[in-house]
Amino acid sequence: MGRHSRRKVDVNPKDRLKDILDQIPKRPGIYIMKDGKGGMLYIGKAKSLFHRVRSYFADAVDHAPRTRIFVRKDSGLKTLADLKGKTIAFTDPISSSGYLYPLDLFKSEGLLHGPPEKYFKRIYFAGGDEQA
Repeated sequence: MGRHSRRKVDVNPKDRLKDILDQIPKRPGIYIMKDGKGGMLYIGKAKSLFHRVRSYFADAVDHAPRTRIFVRKDSGLKTLADLKGKTIAFTDPISSSGYLYPLDLFKSEGLLHGPPEKYFKRIYFAGGDEQA
């Protein structure tokens, strides 16, 4: 094979993320939260940068994806089935946590059998978690 042999190295994204997060200092500091395009969402401060930044990635490192659907307290909506025929806002049509996982919740409950446009009255894509 010559002087230099090649080998494929598989890198688990969760392991890579964990290695990066483990390098964050445990002292107080300021951090910047950016969107997927590099635009600044907000600037935050923390007593421990290590714990604060890791908290944003806890699901990605330690757990399966988690999805939350927020409704107004006085809406009367209590279950996923109650959302049939309602207007819903997702983050982005290519977002796993902001669109694909929530849709999978409806499918796993046996509620969504076809395109989501037939289940919901109207679907909005807000562009990010904060906007949705």
